[in-house]
Amino acid sequence: MFTQQMLITGPGEPLDTPWKLCDLRAMCPLCLATDAQELRADNKLYWHCNVCDLRFLDSKERLTPPEELERYHLHEPGDEGYLKFVSPLIHSVQTQVRNGARGLDFGAGRYPVLAQHLESLGYKIQIYDPYFWPQAIEGPFDFVTTCEVVEHLYSPHEEFIRLSGYLKTNGLLSIMTDLIKPETDFANWYYRRDPTHVVFYSAQSFQWIEKHLGFKELHVQGRLVTLRKA
Repeated sequence: MFTQQMLITGPGEPLDTPWKLCDLRAMCPLCLATDAQELRADNKLYWHCNVCDLRFLDSKERLTPPEELERYHLHEPGDEGYLKFVSPLIHSVQTQVRNGARGLDFGAGRYPVLAQHLESLGYKIQIYDPYFWPQAIEGPFDFVTTCEVVEHLYSPHEEFIRLSGYLKTNGLLSIMTDLIKPETDFANWYYRRDPTHVVFYSAQSFQWIEKHLGFKELHVQGRLVTLRKA
């Protein structure tokens, strides 16, 4: 779960420019282009980037950190249904990363069920969450998982650079998020209605990430997105 605390380069280290410019209302927080077009939905202001195809919530519409934390405390512990939901992500790790490898569950949430399951399969997992598990990250890792996290990022440009930095060369980044598709009705899309979701990606957005932020070998299958560190 990621919030304003993600506007850092490391534990307690403030960002330098140009990343602070991501708070400019029409500047895309992923590719940093400055000509995003306005979108309106439920009386809220969003923006659509013409370069990387990201949609993002206007910074003035965001919840406050206490409001976000209150929402995250409503999350229930994961069960068998949750493990079924994240099974594509688990499968991506099992089929592409050797048993016993070190991994990071980035944005583990209050209940790190995914990390616990990966450990039960023989992987060595560190968990990180800025609200619930804010310890220093000790990389590099063979793989990083982010389950329902990247849509919460206030500064995805900086955060994907960080994610690349946590990985060994050729390391696997496995992401679960719902993607905007050509047929998506953004105004009525259920994913947009979650008030903690502030950025929304399409396959084109991840193509931009692959090309510009230190990754290669992009694969998109449903909600699962995988990349490798270049």
